[in-house]
Amino acid sequence: PDPKTLPLLLYLPGIDGTGLAAYRQFPSLCTAFDLRALYIPPADRSSFQQMVDSTQDQLEDLLREGGDPLRPVYLLGESFGGLMALALAAACPAIDRLVLVNPATSFADSVWPMAGPLLTSLPPAIYNALPFALSPILTNPISIAMHSIPKISGFQNPLDVLGSTAWGLVDLLPELGSLREVLPPATLAHRLVLLKEGAIAVAPLLTKVPNRVLLLVAERDLVIPSATEGPRLKGLLPRCTLKVLQGRSHAVLQESGV
Repeated sequence: PDPKTLPLLLYLPGIDGTGLAAYRQFPSLCTAFDLRALYIPPADRSSFQQMVDSTQDQLEDLLREGGDPLRPVYLLGESFGGLMALALAAACPAIDRLVLVNPATSFADSVWPMAGPLLTSLPPAIYNALPFALSPILTNPISIAMHSIPKISGFQNPLDVLGSTAWGLVDLLPELGSLREVLPPATLAHRLVLLKEGAIAVAPLLTKVPNRVLLLVAERDLVIPSATEGPRLKGLLPRCTLKVLQGRSHAVLQESGV
């Protein structure tokens, strides 16, 4: 179908500023939505409010380009993107529904306000190895690697499954390495400031969000305390449905079976 006849879905990324954390979902989403994704260049030094205002302008321009002006508009915000989605919902009446995935509203309660500045001051050789060292914290590498196993019915040879999983882990290495390019130390330092600004900015808006919200939180998110933040947000957001994803990590949209 013509994408302009489908509901519009805007994906708002985490602090990496790309679609790296969710791109495995994009092919299936494109069958049901006119999918667009926000990209934040590594050199961008906008404030949180400037980023929200710019995204709102781009979204409203997109809605004026054509298609049905009354078609539904969805926001899919992951981590930092969850903060963006909440701020945009308060500012843009055209938005219908939100899907928040481990939103970073709990940033102040995480380790990152203290640990983040330490990471950005590491020597380059150590900093470049961080994505690989932190991968068990950011996500579940085995679950992501399971995407490489063919989805066939019937019995599968355990050795074939093991081999496919191993190759999936090898395929994952370039993805982790690309984080060094999109998040050099100066960019990470700025994105941590954005997280702080965003969490402060959306806190007074939570009880005023009129949109329906699907809130997805990972039980084993080790980056931010999503498991405890979920019930808190459900109590504040007027029209919120909470779903706790058992056994899932922070980068849940990358994991097999989601």
